[in-house]
Amino acid sequence: MTTDYYQLITAQETIFAELFSRMDKDKDLLIQKDFTLFNKDDLEAPDVENVTANDAAVFADFVQSVLVRANNQIEVTGEGLKDEVTSLYEDFFRDYMFGVNTNLFKRNIPDFNTWLVQQACIRGRMAARVTLGMDGEKFRDGLLPLDTRYLVYDFGVRGYKWVAPKFNRSKNQITEEYGEEIGGQVKGTSAIVTDMWIVEDKIKEIVFIEKELVKETEFPGYDELPFIIQVCPAGIMLQDDDQISGSGESIFYLARNLFSLKSKILSILDTLNMYTIFGGMQKEVEDVSSARKPERTPYGKRFVAPVEKGTK
Repeated sequence: MTTDYYQLITAQETIFAELFSRMDKDKDLLIQKDFTLFNKDDLEAPDVENVTANDAAVFADFVQSVLVRANNQIEVTGEGLKDEVTSLYEDFFRDYMFGVNTNLFKRNIPDFNTWLVQQACIRGRMAARVTLGMDGEKFRDGLLPLDTRYLVYDFGVRGYKWVAPKFNRSKNQITEEYGEEIGGQVKGTSAIVTDMWIVEDKIKEIVFIEKELVKETEFPGYDELPFIIQVCPAGIMLQDDDQISGSGESIFYLARNLFSLKSKILSILDTLNMYTIFGGMQKEVEDVSSARKPERTPYGKRFVAPVEKGTK
């Protein structure tokens, strides 16, 4: 049964593969991954001045900056609710989010709103695990934002059947949360932790480190999986077999292929400009037949071809 759980995750990752590929391309645009011009054989073209256009990153930075500056307007209303009651709820929400952000900072994660903005803009999806509650007399905020690039799930007519986020965690972090025995099983400095929650007779949490089951816990007090997953209403909403890769689109949706085209054009233009400075040249020699032959075509940068004296 343990193997079956992980096989569920592996099978769903295959279904999500095209979506994840799209997300990876969008991340490359955001971080301005170096553009490389390839020839017809998919090999790196030689002597090319590769240029990476920054249009996508500038556009993303502008959109995210505008959205991050927006302030949340918290307002609780209801029939018969007095101001002192609604104010109490509103203040609780503000205090709650302050505590959430404080804990996120401790985990080297930006504030919750900034995280959601980038997820919506670049991934086209937002998700969080919500397990708030009481530990004795201590309140547990239990709000963890998730990167949807490393999240797979399946659902039926009544909601999510299971959800499985993945995290790349250091050995020290794994040891701190799961104990010395489990942490000692990590061979390297880090490992992939898969935190699967599934609906069966009861809600269960099943934790894998790499592919090995290390923890299984039941939550009888939970009525549903503690996750919120929101797909952005952009992209293709048709019900084709491959629709998942075109749904929940990012802000690069309508120009994704144009950004690489601009880098290609800039690379060609810059290469041609460099040829005007370091183009092929000729050198007069006494005997061309005895001169060293070019090892490649005499078209390119900083190339010298031997010619007979007086050759124009």
